[in-house]
Amino acid sequence: MEKKIIIIIFIIVGLFLAIVGPIGFFKAYKYYYSLPYKIPEGKIIFTSNRLNKNGFSMHILEDGKIQNSRGGLKPRFIRSTGETVSWGGIGDNALDITDKHFLMVKKLDFTEKLKIYDFDISPDGKSLCFTSRLKLNNPDLKQNPSNLFVVNMDGTNLKQLTNLKIEYLWMTSYPRWSPDGNRIVFEYVTNENAEKSPAISIFSINADGSNLKDLIGDSATFKGLRVDPAWSPDGGKIAFVTYKDMKDVYNIYVMNADGTDVTRITDSPYVKRQPVFSPDGTQICYVGYSHGISNGGQLFIVDLKTKKEYRVTKPGRVKAWPGKVDDRDPDWHE
Repeated sequence: MEKKIIIIIFIIVGLFLAIVGPIGFFKAYKYYYSLPYKIPEGKIIFTSNRLNKNGFSMHILEDGKIQNSRGGLKPRFIRSTGETVSWGGIGDNALDITDKHFLMVKKLDFTEKLKIYDFDISPDGKSLCFTSRLKLNNPDLKQNPSNLFVVNMDGTNLKQLTNLKIEYLWMTSYPRWSPDGNRIVFEYVTNENAEKSPAISIFSINADGSNLKDLIGDSATFKGLRVDPAWSPDGGKIAFVTYKDMKDVYNIYVMNADGTDVTRITDSPYVKRQPVFSPDGTQICYVGYSHGISNGGQLFIVDLKTKKEYRVTKPGRVKAWPGKVDDRDPDWHE
């Protein structure tokens, strides 16, 4: 009898998911095609598989056209000043710095041994902050958690800023330097049972390792993971993505740099990631998965005043994995 009840429950749940899943997908799909296109001012540097059958490469979107692509680099993370572009793979190889045409300028050989997972360059170009599993402060741990580090661009003065001891891979990630160079904002796993049920929040820390602060804590109304922080050009705001509850999807929020005045910016039915402010701070570019995450992402823009969303890049099929256009990691410059 109990087995029959369990089977019936599974059938009901399966039917529910079979009905609700497509409804959610077609709702996002319909919403996507209702959005107008917009040509952004300035230039947006991003990674994509759209022009490289062998995988991802770096691109510049300028005047509505995708230009200056270069294949074969296989970047995992990119950071740009507008004149230079820094890129690297995840946990392997050295970081490279290229000019805006993606021609090699400098290889940071010293970073090859740092096993960098994510990184950012200081506004003055003199320092590198990054997340890594280096055993700098915790040499006795079998599996050191990912911590936050800073180092000079010549490889000197390596310093560990956070000192986590929980043996979980993604303890810190997504570091972003403030425009004035004084603070670093990043994702931080907040609970000790992280591997089974991670709770991720947005933290900030001074560039010298002092004043670690949870910017959101339990005061916010949403319970979802808080990820992908990004500074506004004046350093007064931080954008991030989260979901309010299990019925919600990742949407974009903006808060003051001290964590106050959390405001929801988007309310559309598809997942959004990797927000970045426009150079004048009035808009945010982000990666939207309007056709489902497995079908790749495209670039969108939302106006912070009107909260109106626009399409920037188009979906499509490509020869590279996963077979659909997948635009990622935007960085917006004048």
